[in-house]
Amino acid sequence: MLTAMRRAGQAVRLPALLDAATAQLQGCSVASVLPAAELRVMSTLTNPTFYNPAALRSLGTGRPFATGAYSQEAHVEPGPASATIPSHLSECSAAATDQNGSVAGPSVMYHASERPGEAAKFAALAAEWWDPRGPMAPLHAMNPQRARFVRDAICRCYQLDMQAVRPLEGLRVLDVGCGGGLLSESLARMGASVTGIDLAQQSVEIATEHAARDPSLAGHLTYRAASAEQLLAEGHQFDAVTALEVVEHVADQPGFVASLAGLTSDWGALFVSTLSRTPQAYALAIVAAEYVARILPRGTHDWTQFVTPQELVMMGHDAGVQLETIAGMAYNPLRGSWSMTDDLGVNYIACFHKPGDVKAVQA
Repeated sequence: MLTAMRRAGQAVRLPALLDAATAQLQGCSVASVLPAAELRVMSTLTNPTFYNPAALRSLGTGRPFATGAYSQEAHVEPGPASATIPSHLSECSAAATDQNGSVAGPSVMYHASERPGEAAKFAALAAEWWDPRGPMAPLHAMNPQRARFVRDAICRCYQLDMQAVRPLEGLRVLDVGCGGGLLSESLARMGASVTGIDLAQQSVEIATEHAARDPSLAGHLTYRAASAEQLLAEGHQFDAVTALEVVEHVADQPGFVASLAGLTSDWGALFVSTLSRTPQAYALAIVAAEYVARILPRGTHDWTQFVTPQELVMMGHDAGVQLETIAGMAYNPLRGSWSMTDDLGVNYIACFHKPGDVKAVQA
């Protein structure tokens, strides 16, 4: 349904009704943006009647589902299971790929991940991934909160002890858009067997070199230059998939989320973090961060590519995953640190659950 909204290489304005709904909900907390009772309207996404003002307004009413940072859960009626390759990949899934991951022959692999210029933009910064005072400083400061959110949600999903020294032991995790490996290394130290992938070969090389400095990561962390679509076509699935600060940089956001869901095993967890397309996000993430404080290079973000929580939930529904937990992330410039909040107006992180049989974790 949402696939037609944005085509590869283009940033297309979302339908006026969704923009109106976003404007109406600006400034609302998680308690009013995505109430559990009203999220069931998502089960009618394929029905044109969903796109009526009353249905959209209903997203802003109902009871809260979150208190504090992210203590309760919200559920969305799931769409069709996505254990198979999405339709936008099926025609060329059997084609051979060349050394760059592109499909050779008459069919061309469609990579929802690939947006012209984005990989090159981050490849140019690859050498600075592990400089906590460089352009990646916001991610260094954010990483402890992101890693804790992911750890806690995975442990709830698989009923693991989140206080254990290596709580993710026995789980296979895919980190999509891993960059220099900030999150990948954190999850590997928690015991997970982590695969980090990125479209920028330079970032993968930096991540590999940095991981080699820590012998404890040997056997728990591997990297490769590849797209999510490429791994999906190869038939891979993982107990948990993360794509943090990535979806706002891809060409086809619904197609990308569908690929992430396909890479998630039954009963697995999918994590997506991004920025909401609000005036607050434009003011803070672009004007303040890129032009005033200059903590990010200019052009890092494109506001038209930001994704509201409503849109992300709908993309997840279409991909066959249901929302479990969502939280905002707020930056304190005085302390230089991030904290979880119930405000989804700028940065936020979401955990989706893929229905299926319960997996027994092999420790």
